[in-house]
Amino acid sequence: MKTILFCHGLESGPYGSKYQALKSAGWNVLAPDCRGMGLQERVALVVPLLLEHKPYVVGSSYGGLVAVLAGQIAGVELPGLVLCAPALERDEEPNTHPETLRLVGPTILVHGTQDTVIPVEVFRKNTS
Repeated sequence: MKTILFCHGLESGPYGSKYQALKSAGWNVLAPDCRGMGLQERVALVVPLLLEHKPYVVGSSYGGLVAVLAGQIAGVELPGLVLCAPALERDEEPNTHPETLRLVGPTILVHGTQDTVIPVEVFRKNTS
């Protein structure tokens, strides 16, 4: 069975409703607990998981940014990413140049067009 790596958001945890939905659907889910970590720490934790498992990745908000950065740093082409309102413009090491972000595999975006926390234009601008 293929593995999904779930990268949770900044203020959420690894075993919330998205994780539970993936598990209930029968997926093998890796969900590192990144609570209390900054972006650099999270990316450093995720890179080896990408290299070892070459998983599908689901990233939610801040976790979407983690997924994209870790994929770039790992230098791997992933089988697929699902990004839920990714926080791509967050200015924090190692995301000092959001305009250089690139997707590392086929990507599906799940994003509300009326989102005021992370407007959908952030994704469009940083990945076109």
